[in-house]
Amino acid sequence: MTANVGFQSLRPTSMAAYSLVATMLLPLAIGGTALCAGSPPSSDLTEVASVLPAGTLAFVAFPNLSGFESQFRSTALYKIFQETQVQKFLEKPLAALRATIKSAAPSGFDDNLIASTFDGAAAFALTSVKLPKPGSGERPDIGLVAIARASKSDKLTAFRSVLKQLAQSEATFKSQQTKMLDVDVDAWTFDEQSPTVFSAQLADRFYVSISPSAMASVLALAKGKGAALSTDATFQKVSVRISTGDAPIMATYVSIEGILALFQPLIPPSVRSALEKSGVSGLKAIGLGTAVKDGVFVDSTFFYCPTPRTGILRCIQSEPLDLSHLAFVPKDLTSFGMRRLNLASVWDSVWETIAAYDPTVADQAKKAIASLEEQLGFAIRADFVESLGTEFIHYSRSAPTGFPELIFLVELKNAQKFTDCLQKLTAKLPNVKIKEVPVGESGKVYYLDLSQLGPMAMFVQPCYGLAGNYLVVSLNLQALKSTLVGFGAKDRPSVRENDGFKALFETVPKGVSSLSYSDTRKSFESLYNSIRGILPMVAASAGHELPFDMALLPTTESISKYLTPGMGYGIVDADGFASRSRTAISTNLFVPQAFVVAGITGVMFSHFDRR
Repeated sequence: MTANVGFQSLRPTSMAAYSLVATMLLPLAIGGTALCAGSPPSSDLTEVASVLPAGTLAFVAFPNLSGFESQFRSTALYKIFQETQVQKFLEKPLAALRATIKSAAPSGFDDNLIASTFDGAAAFALTSVKLPKPGSGERPDIGLVAIARASKSDKLTAFRSVLKQLAQSEATFKSQQTKMLDVDVDAWTFDEQSPTVFSAQLADRFYVSISPSAMASVLALAKGKGAALSTDATFQKVSVRISTGDAPIMATYVSIEGILALFQPLIPPSVRSALEKSGVSGLKAIGLGTAVKDGVFVDSTFFYCPTPRTGILRCIQSEPLDLSHLAFVPKDLTSFGMRRLNLASVWDSVWETIAAYDPTVADQAKKAIASLEEQLGFAIRADFVESLGTEFIHYSRSAPTGFPELIFLVELKNAQKFTDCLQKLTAKLPNVKIKEVPVGESGKVYYLDLSQLGPMAMFVQPCYGLAGNYLVVSLNLQALKSTLVGFGAKDRPSVRENDGFKALFETVPKGVSSLSYSDTRKSFESLYNSIRGILPMVAASAGHELPFDMALLPTTESISKYLTPGMGYGIVDADGFASRSRTAISTNLFVPQAFVVAGITGVMFSHFDRR
C-alpha cells in the first residue's frame, strides 16, 4: 500500500517544510556547481533520457555533475567571479546570501554531504500533468520529478539516513516508509493536511517527486517496465542536434507538441483553429545544450519543426547567406548579425490566424486596414511589405559618447516603391518634420526632426538612406552618413579583416542562413564605461542602504580582460532551425537553470503555502 497522497492544503507553521524539500532537490537546483571534479561528462543525453518516461514534457539535465565544476572553472565567467575586485565588491551580498541559506537549511545539515554524494547524471523533469475535471476543486497532479545519480550507493544510503535524522529533529516533519512497486519509498508529510513528498533510492539513483503517479512511473521504468524518453523519435531528433561534437554539461528539452496536446481539451475550437493556422503546432520540440571547450561556452539550440511548415514558421528561410555581403560590415565593430527572414510570410500568417479564429473579426480588421491604406496612399502588403527582401544585417560600433552606434541594413526588392511608401508614412507623423541631407556627390539621407516632441527626443535622430538595393537605417545621423560614404567599396576595411572575426569564422560551415559576431570585450567596455559613472548617483538616490559599496565597483579592465570574442551561426534544413555559438557568457546555461529554481520554489509554495 502506498501512503495517503491526498493534496489538501494547509499553511505550515514552520519554514522547515521548505528547507527539507529544498535539501532533497539541491543537487538539481545548484546544477552541480558545488560538486567536486571527476570523470568527463558523457557525450550525449542517453543516460538522462533512459530514466525518464516516454511522453516527458520537459527537463533540465546535467549529464555528469562531477564534470560540471571542472569545466566551469575554465570559463571567463568563473575567472571574473574569482577576480579580487569582484569578490571585494560582492563580499557583503554574498555574506548575506550565505547567512540566508544557512538559516533556511535544516538544523545540523552539512552541505558538503551533497558534494560528496552526487556525481553522475541528474535531471529535473516535468514528466506529466493530469488536469482535474472542471469545477471539481481538485488540484492538478503535477508530475515534477528530480533524479540524481550518486557516486556510490552506500553514500546515497547515508545521505537518506541524514535526511531522516534531520526530519526527526523537526517537530513538523513526519517520515513514513511505504511501498511502490516493491520499492521502499519515504513519504514525507509536514502536517496532517499538507501534501506528501516522496523520495526513494534504487541502486545509486535518488528520486524525489510530489506526485505519486510520477514517482511510480520513474520507478517502474527503473525496474524495466514501460518505455523511456530515449525511445521517443522526437527526443532523438532534438538530442542529436544539441549534443553533436561537444559533450554538454547541461541540456534543456521541451516537448511543445506534448504540452499542446495536454491542454487541447481545454482550448476552445476557435483558438485551436487559430493555433493550427499560425503554424505553432508545427513546432514539435525545442532543445538547448551547453558545453565548454577551451574555456569557452558552446551553445547549441534546435527548434524541431519539420517541413512542410505553415503559418509563421514559413518566415524561416533556408536560403544560405551571401557572405560576400560581409563587405558591407566595417572592420571596427563591436557586434553584427546577418539573417534571412520572409516578412511577407509573417504578414500573411497573421491574417490567416485571425481569420481562423473569427472570420468576422478578420473582415473588420481588413476594412480598417483598407481605410488606413487609403489615408496613407499605398497598399501595405502589395507596396510596402512586398518591396522588402529577405536579408537583414545589423551592426554596432563604439562611439565617443559611450553609447554604441547602431546601423540596420534591409535588403529591398523594389527600392523606389519602398522609399515612396516610407516618405508617405513619415509625412503623416504629427509634430515631426522630414528633412533631407546630401551625402557625398549625389547621395542623400532623410532624417526625422523630433525637436517638437520635447527635449528627450533630441537625443535621437531616426534617419535612413539608400545604398544600392539596401535600406540603411540608424538613430544617429552622423553614423548613417559615414556608413553611406564609400559603402561596399573594395578598398574599405571590412569585418573580414578583423582579427577576432577571422579566427572564429574558420569554424563556420558552408550554407549558413544566419551569422553573428561580437567583440565581447569591446561591447562590455563600451556599456560598462557608459553606466559606471551614473551608478553612484543611482545608489545615492535610492533612499536606503544598498548591499553593495559603490566605492568598491570593479574597474573595467578587471572584468573585460577575461572576455573573448564570440560567434554564432544558424542553419535551416528539413528538420528545423539549428544554431550554434561560441561565447564567453552562455544564455543556454543560465536561463533554464533560473526556471529550475523558480519551478522548485513555485511548486513548493503552491503546495505548502495555501491556506
